[in-house]
Amino acid sequence: DIHAHILTVNWAQAFAPMVENGGDGSVYVLPYDIMLFQLLANGVTRVEIMAGCPDTLWMRDSVRAGTLVGPRLSVGSPLIDGAPAMHSPLMSYVVGDRAGGERVGELIAEMGFDFAKPYTRLPSEAYRGLMDALDRHGIRVMGHVPQTVGIEAAVARGQGGIAHAAELFYHETGPERA
Repeated sequence: DIHAHILTVNWAQAFAPMVENGGDGSVYVLPYDIMLFQLLANGVTRVEIMAGCPDTLWMRDSVRAGTLVGPRLSVGSPLIDGAPAMHSPLMSYVVGDRAGGERVGELIAEMGFDFAKPYTRLPSEAYRGLMDALDRHGIRVMGHVPQTVGIEAAVARGQGGIAHAAELFYHETGPERA
């Protein structure tokens, strides 16, 4: 599965306020061992987790160590977005400038994420800073294409994966959109 969103505790906390009597969201989260077993039982042997967190890093490392049974996991960073962020701060880094992009790139490397996931509202200068930091660490990029960057510039800069086919025309207007 090359585009998965694993429902972890932090994701459930982010969405719980949208559900009447959602509490802290924990009622919606399966135990992680059962969740990973279900993937294997359905023939999924490798998963790209789009928008990870410390829990998904733990799952990845536990599968690698053999202490948890599950598919091979590749874990993307939390969303890297501009202000106002499109999703909860529980699943997003909000960055406004080049220096912030570089700091987030360093944090992604330090935490051990396998790839970074830029998001729609990330400013172009922040994107450039992020990409420079990721280049230094050899970390790949797969995610949304920021509106201010565009597809051609993102690909030219080295973004190796685009999260949705809609990205190819989402930000275009007029005849270019067709």
